[in-house]
Amino acid sequence: MFGAHARMMEWLGLIEVHWIGAERLEGAGPRLIVANHPSLIDVVLIISRLPQADCIIASERARNRWLRGSVQAADYITNDSGVAIVFECARRLREGRTLVVFPEGTRSPENGLGHFQRGAAHIALATGLDMLPIQISVEPRMLMKGQSWYHVPPRAGRYTLRVGEPVIAKEYLDGSESSVMAARKLTRALRARFAGAATT
Repeated sequence: MFGAHARMMEWLGLIEVHWIGAERLEGAGPRLIVANHPSLIDVVLIISRLPQADCIIASERARNRWLRGSVQAADYITNDSGVAIVFECARRLREGRTLVVFPEGTRSPENGLGHFQRGAAHIALATGLDMLPIQISVEPRMLMKGQSWYHVPPRAGRYTLRVGEPVIAKEYLDGSESSVMAARKLTRALRARFAGAATT
């Protein structure tokens, strides 16, 4: 369904989608994919390229009467279970599944990145998996925070999704510090990677 939605938006001339490094998405899981979140359809574009993916969704959206059925059918993870989210995500990854996480937790501010939450780092450290980053940009701005979904720019939004080199989680867990401190270091490194990618 996400693939059909993305193709329809392209066919209508609303968006152009360009992937760089998409070959890194090929193959079976387990995979922990992390991405920045500039627009409303980021998850649609990412999952449209994956044969299977789990994601974490805001609990209020999971209860929304228009989305509830789809969320339940997809068996997405809601964000209202606190620490249990990490255990559930780790369980699914150990089953060989793919998980998509937006560390900002919500759409990015107008200029730059938002605050990165540590959930993705805790999941990576708990499973020993590396994180595969996807840097998303869109020009002109559309479907961003503070914009109405029906605010259409005068030309198609050009989405560029760059799949980067993995962030090696185990490099930040040396056994001499707590997992909390390791998650903080890993989260800072992850945000710095995205900030650097945004300026190149």
